[in-house]
Amino acid sequence: MQSVKVATIEFAGVKFKCKVPRGQRVLIFLKKLKKPTLGMLLRLKRLVVCEEKYSYTPDDLKAATREQRQKSRNSSIAHLKLSTEMINEHKFQKEAITSTLEGKIQISTYLVKHADQLKLNNNITLDFDSEYILQGCQCEDGNESCQCKRYAVPLRCKYSEENGFESSEISTSIHQTKGEAEMAQVDWIFEIEPELASGEAVISIVTSGDCIDAVVIHLFALSRLWPRKDDSTFKIPVYVFLQKPGKIFDLYCITRMLEVLEKQLQDKHSTVLRRQ
Repeated sequence: MQSVKVATIEFAGVKFKCKVPRGQRVLIFLKKLKKPTLGMLLRLKRLVVCEEKYSYTPDDLKAATREQRQKSRNSSIAHLKLSTEMINEHKFQKEAITSTLEGKIQISTYLVKHADQLKLNNNITLDFDSEYILQGCQCEDGNESCQCKRYAVPLRCKYSEENGFESSEISTSIHQTKGEAEMAQVDWIFEIEPELASGEAVISIVTSGDCIDAVVIHLFALSRLWPRKDDSTFKIPVYVFLQKPGKIFDLYCITRMLEVLEKQLQDKHSTVLRRQ
């Protein structure tokens, strides 16, 4: 792990586990989650925080999950609450946040909105990949006939050991439309790859229960597109770190798994696609 310079972290479901009375405590809760990560990766210089983007969740999936909630929950007026009534510096209404689309968007963008209040005394750059900043549309608000293809752009924040938060800027070169945080992680790995030197590595950290999804997504994408040496082995190691309840974790070297499987199958690009 000493070779890891850049990491991505899936930060979707973990915020719904907050047991806090107000929004300000959410930042403290999230900082505590990040602290072990920063302590474990001593050479880490850049961390990409990948949030779920609910604006890009397919309508049929929304309908399916909404039907499940209606069957298992009592009637609620949480959807009538304003966003400021759900979460702010002095308030954190978990039921409204977890049961409404507006609430989920609010909690998924709360961290980036308050990035300047995040007390990280490390020399590190954080890229917040969320739906906080949406571009690609010039229509007036409420225009139901809008056909613009909107995309999310990340916010890059720099922190220092001496001063904490230093500065922020919008990364307009990245246009993100993937709703799932695990898929966005893979996008960022390929975005970061040209910056990595020989002997360095990258790691994807997954904090939610979608552990198997993340492993499969990484296996498929890396087997097809990750740079290789002349002998077909991979130039840069990629790890997936799965956080589990009870301070248990699994660590997978995805590139090594692919090399072993491809050698066994004797077919370079069949690891994920081939059926046994």
